[in-house]
Amino acid sequence: MTRRFLCLAALSATFAATFVGTPAHAEPAEDRAAALVAEVARLGNDPRGLGALAELREVLPDVGLAARRRLLTPLQKAKLHPLTRAQLTLESAALDVASGDRAEANARLRAGGWALDWELVGPLQGGPGAITAPLGPELDPAGPYAGRHGEVGWRALGDRTHLGAVDPQSLVRPMDNSLAYARTSVRRARASKETVRIAARGPYQVFLNGALLGGRAEGAGTDPFTWVDTDAFAVALPAGDSVILVKLSGEEGACEFALRLTSDRADTPQTLLGGAAKSPRDLARAALLARRMLP
Repeated sequence: MTRRFLCLAALSATFAATFVGTPAHAEPAEDRAAALVAEVARLGNDPRGLGALAELREVLPDVGLAARRRLLTPLQKAKLHPLTRAQLTLESAALDVASGDRAEANARLRAGGWALDWELVGPLQGGPGAITAPLGPELDPAGPYAGRHGEVGWRALGDRTHLGAVDPQSLVRPMDNSLAYARTSVRRARASKETVRIAARGPYQVFLNGALLGGRAEGAGTDPFTWVDTDAFAVALPAGDSVILVKLSGEEGACEFALRLTSDRADTPQTLLGGAAKSPRDLARAALLARRMLP
């Protein structure tokens, strides 16, 4: 009788698993992550690899730190699309930080072109249209300037970047209805053609040696801690020192940004997907859809 009861119980459990919704082929997170890593490597220089990497990002939190490092290591030497490579660098740096090695994370980011040495100034008076109105730091690089609550001058950010991103509010408060400026310098032994890439959550403008490269009057909403490259600008850097100035508005709330310089061409999500994407997140979604249509 007991044996018959156990057999009936097992049959009932099988029935419930089949018809009540338990996945028939449940896959451990690490196995799924390994399959996605292989897919990223297989797609190589195809930008659809960013879609596979976007899926991988959703799985990695369920995988242990040691397993994550083991899974990501083979991709370091793979030939990948530049945007996929940059996203992988950001993921690897996040893993370094989670493992307690912030120095290694910063070294990795610097090698990927992220600018980590910044000075900030603010808050300056913001408001409608302020992001496009020339203010103190655009006219006089030295300062000090008339701030919202008195005179303000440049201050070194120090080691306050996180995964290559700058949060102006780490030094400049309040940022609501305010502006802040950030600047960094780069040195080149000889003139070079490069790309200035920026991921910004809110409205911004970016300048090189006093010349406006571009910006956005409305924020793209890109999270610079987890995604790369809202916009890209092809530039000619002269030999010697150059100054990059970023103007940031706190009008829409958060105003974090990250900036990097690369030697590859100024591809953006828009140029890669014919204007369908307006941010790296859109690129990942579009790449993911395209990848799912592969044979």
